[in-house]
Amino acid sequence: GLQAGLQMSMFRELFKCSVRIGAYKPILNRIHDKRYGKAPWYKSLVAGGSCGVLSALWANPLDLMKTKRQNNPAFSTRDMLMLVRRE
Repeated sequence: GLQAGLQMSMFRELFKCSVRIGAYKPILNRIHDKRYGKAPWYKSLVAGGSCGVLSALWANPLDLMKTKRQNNPAFSTRDMLMLVRRE
């Protein structure tokens, strides 16, 4: 049922949010030198967009695992990892 993928869904969201929030400052610091004051809006936009793209790319396998778990709750986490690795 729907609850079969709940654990994976929660882990995926935690991971995505952690990457988005945690990577923002390091990315912004790479593209803007603090000596020149506050970063302009377009650099903040690029840093935020980059964080969103990175988190989506890294969390996509977790989304695939969640879907596999919902379709077949008998899959173990190890089985799902092997499936994701092959795909």
